[in-house]
Amino acid sequence: MADIVHLDGIWTKFLELWPVEKVRAMTLEQYHSLNDPACFQRCLESMAGMLGSIRGKSAIKFGIYERNDKDVPKEDTSHYAYSDTYAWRPSLGGSPEEAFAAVKENILSIIEAMQNRDLDAVSHDALWPMIAWKIAFLYQDRNDPQVLSVYKRAKLIAALGDDAVRLSTAELYRRLMARRNGKNLHEYSEEIWNMTSPKAGDSREETTGMPQPTASEHPIPLNQILYGPPGTGKTYATVEKALEIFAAAGMRDVGATREKKRQRFDELVADGHIRFVTFHQSFSYEDFVEGIRASTDDEGRISYQVEDGIFKELCREAHEAAKTGKTTPYVLIIDEINRGNISRIFGELITLVEASHRACLPNSPHTRDSISVRLPYSRDLFSVPENVYIIGTMNTADRSLTGLDAALRRRFSFMEMPPRPELLEGSRLQGTEFSLADLLDRINRRITVLLDKEHRLGHAWFMGLGTVVTAEALAIVFRNHILPLLEEYFFEDWEKIRWVLNDHRKELENRLLRQDEGDPLELFGENVQLPDIGQVWHWNEDAFENMDTYVQIINVGYKSEKIDEEDNFFKFDSEHEKSFKKEYSYDIYRIREYTDPPRYILIINGRVIPPEERKLKHELRPIAKKLGIDLAHNARTYDFVTTILKTWQSLKEQA
Repeated sequence: MADIVHLDGIWTKFLELWPVEKVRAMTLEQYHSLNDPACFQRCLESMAGMLGSIRGKSAIKFGIYERNDKDVPKEDTSHYAYSDTYAWRPSLGGSPEEAFAAVKENILSIIEAMQNRDLDAVSHDALWPMIAWKIAFLYQDRNDPQVLSVYKRAKLIAALGDDAVRLSTAELYRRLMARRNGKNLHEYSEEIWNMTSPKAGDSREETTGMPQPTASEHPIPLNQILYGPPGTGKTYATVEKALEIFAAAGMRDVGATREKKRQRFDELVADGHIRFVTFHQSFSYEDFVEGIRASTDDEGRISYQVEDGIFKELCREAHEAAKTGKTTPYVLIIDEINRGNISRIFGELITLVEASHRACLPNSPHTRDSISVRLPYSRDLFSVPENVYIIGTMNTADRSLTGLDAALRRRFSFMEMPPRPELLEGSRLQGTEFSLADLLDRINRRITVLLDKEHRLGHAWFMGLGTVVTAEALAIVFRNHILPLLEEYFFEDWEKIRWVLNDHRKELENRLLRQDEGDPLELFGENVQLPDIGQVWHWNEDAFENMDTYVQIINVGYKSEKIDEEDNFFKFDSEHEKSFKKEYSYDIYRIREYTDPPRYILIINGRVIPPEERKLKHELRPIAKKLGIDLAHNARTYDFVTTILKTWQSLKEQA
């Protein structure tokens, strides 16, 4: 049984030792020092060990650490970079200072994410995931927590069931916290931990979390394809996948943030180490490997030369670099790989790209059954070196995996990129309790039933719409992306499109699709023999700007109505009213669901405030504090809160 008082005391002590202000000013020596038991790493791992331990494995999990073997000379590897004093992950930078800057940036971004209650923004670019989530746990709002003191992803998945494996860690925490039902956080964390049988050496206080990756345990495939429906971020993910290859090869400073990663990616493209090509129906062997090209001289005479294609050129440069002792990877990204005729494009090279048939580089640790072929045009002897990587993307809406060339399927690893509605949890539909995640999930569930999962809609179409999503923003996405895709998917089977949009159950003004009411006799007269005329459908332009149109895709009985400020607004002491309105915007919406009595939701600065009195008080405390109202020491100052509560209560009574 968890000792709640003791655990709360440890939590308080940690935050007293490492308040946010001190973390912002933290130096490398304060982050980790073998001689300082109060350094950040040791406090995180040892002092706060009972709040879900992160002990075990290498200290590289912290990104950078002080070496205890300074007297032993060490050379850099693909997983470790060394100075006389420190060891760090090579991908974080070329010096201890650069690596620590990346780690500190990551830690501060986690703290900021928790202050903003944005679990999806918790990243582990410079840290192992279990370290990142323990920091998130410690710096979350203790009065309204979002993270359990369980940092082992497998434990979280086990508590929710095998279907949860596709969920992000942030979504795992959200779903588990939704089941807490008022239980103490420490006791609930222990309960979740104990839901699965412990392994030998695996305890609540000592979980190793994520094992240290090694090249042998998790080799990066030489050939891989990212597949999924449109809009799931496949092309976006190729940047991450390409940089993983260079980081595993020992390249330092591949970037800790998305902006820096993109910058590093562009540099590698400019250096020729990364190439990009899109397959299409006209793309051929001559474009990819080699072909004969005609050219004319100044006098108009035609001549023919053999020209290298993009893949042969890349392989030649990789071979030439290897002769000088450089084994830096070369990466070819093939977008829409399934749109090309694979047999025609690859030709005999489909055998050579197989990992076991790659050409070994000088001093290679691998033993391969290398194969070379003589090319048909140039008669060059050609092989594919082992430092050439191929990353392909394919839309499953165009062709399923079963429709791919069988030889290609055998030689490539496949990574599914499904829609991730959980990334949209933080974007709420204006004036409602629903998020974009709810909208996308409901649409995709219907598409899966009517077609298949390969035609689901991706989350990327909805990314970047902000935390409060307006009907106008949704109208742009639906007009430009969603509806054209649905027309393509269903071959203008308008009835099924209506089912996906829930239009057949909506009131007329909220339907995106309407049937033409025209009379054929009025159009053609009585003497024209007309065949059976199908129904004529058109888009209802008025519905695009109405939020109920989109909300009723989720719940057809849901209607949201904003209450005018002059009818119902919060009247505080005059001293506080102006400052509140200057700092905060608030709205009240009347919600009706089917024939149920109306209820009300309060939204302050775009956030839906829970109607429970305890949670409402909790949400209002920071607002009161910002306005200079001390809620802790003077009962009179509760007027601010009680005024809102009274207004809230009157609305509930009206309902």
